Amino acid sequence: MTAPTTLFFICIGTRGDVQPYLALAQGLKSRRPNQFKMVFLAHPEFESFVLKHNAIDVFHPIAPSMIHEANMTEVGREAKKHQSLLNLEPARQFFTNLFRGWTGCVKSALELHGPADVMFCTQFAARPNILGLIKSLPVDQQPRINVLHTFPSYPTWECVPPMLNLGSSLPLGLLNALAWKFESAVAHGYIDLPAAQLVCKEFGIEPWPANGEDPKYAIAREPTWAAQHIYSLALYGRPADWPANQQVVGFLPYSPPTAAARLPANLDAFVDTAKARGKPVVYVGFGSMLGVAFESDEVILDILQRVYNGLVGAHAQYPGGFRAILHTVTSQTGGFLIPDSAVAAISSDVAAEIDILVLTEPVAHDLLFPKCDVAVQHGGVGTLQTSLMHGCVPVVFPCLAVTDQPFWASVVAKRGMGVNGGPAIQMTADSFSASVQAALQGLNGFKSVVGAVSEGIKRDDAVEKVLAWLEEC
Repeated sequence: MTAPTTLFFICIGTRGDVQPYLALAQGLKSRRPNQFKMVFLAHPEFESFVLKHNAIDVFHPIAPSMIHEANMTEVGREAKKHQSLLNLEPARQFFTNLFRGWTGCVKSALELHGPADVMFCTQFAARPNILGLIKSLPVDQQPRINVLHTFPSYPTWECVPPMLNLGSSLPLGLLNALAWKFESAVAHGYIDLPAAQLVCKEFGIEPWPANGEDPKYAIAREPTWAAQHIYSLALYGRPADWPANQQVVGFLPYSPPTAAARLPANLDAFVDTAKARGKPVVYVGFGSMLGVAFESDEVILDILQRVYNGLVGAHAQYPGGFRAILHTVTSQTGGFLIPDSAVAAISSDVAAEIDILVLTEPVAHDLLFPKCDVAVQHGGVGTLQTSLMHGCVPVVFPCLAVTDQPFWASVVAKRGMGVNGGPAIQMTADSFSASVQAALQGLNGFKSVVGAVSEGIKRDDAVEKVLAWLEEC
């Protein structure tokens, strides 16, 4: 009997980053039931969540998480406060601490559960320290690498680097290309590389690539490696100037292993009543990103109060009104906060009579979004694609500047899919109200574009494309 192929999944990030990796693991296991051994590395707080999935054979913690480091250490709080590539020293110290922990965890996972045949990893794991660790192994124990990206991550003339907070494109292709050079020079040259070199010295290994080059270029030249982008071509096309192993394979929609069959009764009645009365339904939810992006409960409550006041204002001005669901879950473990003026909107007893309902429990987007017309969100590509797949018009308020969220907000607006509301931290009740009204007033036009994107996302089969790559060597 042939030994199973050992797949390592190195998932560094939030729960939203973990979910597509679980979707991939579930998909691969269902199509090749006895072919793979799945070793899943994620932050310790996700262990119970990950192990609910039968596809996963082994969980191995990788720490620290960026959220813990950003919120619980002085260096992390300093880096989070500035969120700029122009303030390099706090960022360099921040990533040195992270790289040190991550390298040690991957090393111990390989010693305990290796050798790995294939390693799927986020871009945060595809840095010179962990790649150097892989290249330090005997040749016959070095896994193939597949970096799974949730946004365009290889230089191109067609868009800017999503992490630079410049929208999706500058006026000229040459400017886009120069932006990629700037991003590589600063993010890699002044932050990642010095941090990785220090950590590699501590572990007695050489960074990879050895010449100090940005790994994204070297990965593109590795004949058996790949960088697969896990978003839909219907959302954003593959740049024509990318090398062959930079692929766009499609969306990996996540389904919980024990998904509820239906919405909670009060929520179900709330949206069904709206439909019966011919009122559009607006979902508002930033999820755990509120807890990730903002430094205190006071700041989060202030933002939620602006959102609630904005909903009240939009409702008063929109002809015929609408119904809104304000999802106030603010942490990755399901904690929530509620602005004082919204407390009355929680009671299930009034769900049939009020037009703004505050939701304080996790609810599967796959159950709720098909009943919504507009989805106000932070712009993470997983939530964005889920909302589009179910026909919702997105209104995006990016919560973190130096992430892909502003990039996707720009794509949404430029393609006529929905509204870019601007940075969440700068939102006012009036600007929130105006963004919701813009989505509702342009609903038919937006929905015609969203409908075409939705059909494209539904045709995606990312698992099959990843499987084809796995089996080609």
